[in-house]
Amino acid sequence: YIKLNNGDLEQLGERHGPVVGAMPGIDYKENARSMRPGDILILYTDGVTEAMDSDRNLFEDERLHNLLASNNIQSAEDVPREIMKAVKIFEGGTDQTDDCTILAFQYNGPVAKSDDEIWTMTIKNRLSEIPEVINGIEKFCQELPVPLSPGRKLKIVLDEILNNTISYGYDDEQEQEIRIEVEPIADGIILTIRDSGNAFNPLKRETPDMDLSIDDRSPGGLGLHLVKNMVDDVRYVRVDETNVLSLTLYFDRQTNEADTSGSSSAD
Repeated sequence: YIKLNNGDLEQLGERHGPVVGAMPGIDYKENARSMRPGDILILYTDGVTEAMDSDRNLFEDERLHNLLASNNIQSAEDVPREIMKAVKIFEGGTDQTDDCTILAFQYNGPVAKSDDEIWTMTIKNRLSEIPEVINGIEKFCQELPVPLSPGRKLKIVLDEILNNTISYGYDDEQEQEIRIEVEPIADGIILTIRDSGNAFNPLKRETPDMDLSIDDRSPGGLGLHLVKNMVDDVRYVRVDETNVLSLTLYFDRQTNEADTSGSSSAD
């Protein structure tokens, strides 16, 4: 079975040969099935469905199906625990007639990776995915390493842009992908974010008048104003229905500003 991330249950009925390991020299066919983040793949032996109670009634497929479709199964860890608990209750103390082997995998989605020092991650346009991106960036900054001040700014900038893009960049609730890339350069880092949302050039957004009170100021724009003031260069282009936003942070300037700010506070 596959327990889908929306709670639905899908039975994989394809069978391409006898039981694995029955005898040498047997050829098996194969087929592919894609999984989405949160999906759980569940495998089990017939000792589960053929477990018997004291009246020699079988546990059967329907009882297993109903269990897997229930809210008791939310993670891969739940699968063997809940199945074996249900089987033991059904058996009612009778001797086990066959082995019960259960294996479950949960696909957690794409993992951030670094190829030739370029850190990349692809996420869905869901706010719940942002903390995972920030955690990945934090690990990348530690491994490179990135100086403390630009590293902090990188996380703030990324969080702000992703929040804005996911919250306001789409007209419908259809799931879309957002790709994040961080490329080290000689004296800094280039952050690039690609999304297929509505065309939006943040460089054309009017800078809010910070001298006005909150009541007199036009709503919105403060986040982008913050981002543009935290980085050293911002570039935007729309390519093949994709927004491409690139931001550059130079280590020397970011670190020196932090040092100067610290010295001023101390003085």
